[in-house]
Amino acid sequence: METTGLLLASFGTALYLGSQLGAGPRDGLMLGLSRKTGWSVRSTRTALEVFVLFVGWILGGAIGIGTVIFALAIGPGVQLIADKGGKQLGTQLDQRRLIFEQSP
Repeated sequence: METTGLLLASFGTALYLGSQLGAGPRDGLMLGLSRKTGWSVRSTRTALEVFVLFVGWILGGAIGIGTVIFALAIGPGVQLIADKGGKQLGTQLDQRRLIFEQSP
């Protein structure tokens, strides 16, 4: 069950980020940090998830084996599925060009 959930979360994340129609707060932070640091999306997402896991634990949250597996595997999962789909996540998108091409 954990594997299925992880694969579905990775697929969904790669799908909506690959469309370049916008990202949520955590994914936007992941993409921005990836662009600025030069780290892969895999490394950036894993670092963010482990950081959030640690902060949650410090604040008294419960941590189970599934939470640890998810934090360590979601980054590589997103990167793998995006690469298989031919999408380059974390690359610079020229927003000005995109806006001008869509203007009437």
